[in-house]
Amino acid sequence: MEKGVMQVTLFQNFTMSYQGENIKINEAATKQLTILLEILFLNLNQPVPRDKLINYLWQDSDNPSNVLKFSIFRLRKMLSGIESLKDVEFVQTTKQGYLLNQNIPIKTDVQTVDELWKQINNKDARQETIIQCAQQIVDVYKGRLYVDAPDQLWLQELQNEYHNIFQSCISKISEYYLHMQDYHKVISVMQKAIAIDPYFEDAYYYYIQALIETNRYKEALDLYKNVQDQFYQSVGQPLSLKMKSLYKIIIANDEQEEINLKTLKTQLESDIDRSGAFYCDYEFFKHIYQVELRNIKRKCREQYLVVFEISTDLDDEPLRAIMTKLTKIIQNSLRMGDVYSRINKTQIVLLLPCETIDNGYAVIQRITQQFYRKVTRKQAKLHYHIEAVTTSDSK
Repeated sequence: MEKGVMQVTLFQNFTMSYQGENIKINEAATKQLTILLEILFLNLNQPVPRDKLINYLWQDSDNPSNVLKFSIFRLRKMLSGIESLKDVEFVQTTKQGYLLNQNIPIKTDVQTVDELWKQINNKDARQETIIQCAQQIVDVYKGRLYVDAPDQLWLQELQNEYHNIFQSCISKISEYYLHMQDYHKVISVMQKAIAIDPYFEDAYYYYIQALIETNRYKEALDLYKNVQDQFYQSVGQPLSLKMKSLYKIIIANDEQEEINLKTLKTQLESDIDRSGAFYCDYEFFKHIYQVELRNIKRKCREQYLVVFEISTDLDDEPLRAIMTKLTKIIQNSLRMGDVYSRINKTQIVLLLPCETIDNGYAVIQRITQQFYRKVTRKQAKLHYHIEAVTTSDSK
């Protein structure tokens, strides 16, 4: 750490370290003041125009200029309570806007990532330099910028920019060490990447590749199955074709003892959840659908396909929570022989054996009523579609 330099972290946490003091900004400032200070740190060496700050933070205010002035006053007062800044005007006023005191040397983790990324993209950079810089970025990036305001488009774009840089660095490091056959290094880096971004599929792809290369097929298979379940249940998306290609390699090489029929039956029944409907991934649901098409023709029984769909303006995280609630409602509302699956992040499909379509509507109504007991219409709306399952020769 450079002596006399203020060290600032903006990824995951918002902290300042200066002259022996460690300050957690989120504990000292309100969310609005925290965003204001974050903007100033993100624009270290240039004044931030007043109009820009107003546009970012107080578009809907009746008197945004006064709100801005008062907020700067409050921010300065908060900062003056820090021992090392008590005699310093840390936030300065210029003709162009507001600027952090240029007499105090400041280094932020965002600034570090910017500098390293610039080196990576230098056309004359050597491979060793690129990997070293990528590794440093992975070490510095701890997650999203601390202040996450969904209504601030500029901030979301910035979040995505640094997240993409992080993912790009992970890919560069993984491909390099796979080529160098340093599989333990790949596994170590991927474990760190997954801890930061549990929905980064490429990290799992490189991780499983390294396990395969070290003949750890059982670990690779367990990880693949966990990732598959996680993506279906949380994101509502199937794994990519390249991930599925790894599964074929694992199965082809995983040496398991031959088992007899009794043991096989025990294994098949061991994970059965006998309460509620049967959940499966969408690829497996397609196979069940094909089987039921044959049964309809053979047994002359009615089946109905129902799709539930969520519409909302909420971000991915609250959407996942809503979909989890809907999934549990469907699980508990259907019979044990009924089958359902997550199609994508907003849709769930059901296969309902019913006497008539009216019976199907009754099930839909029951699910819809329970859904709106747990989720308000302001948060999300639940839509449905129902259609009889018919074979091509019955149309």
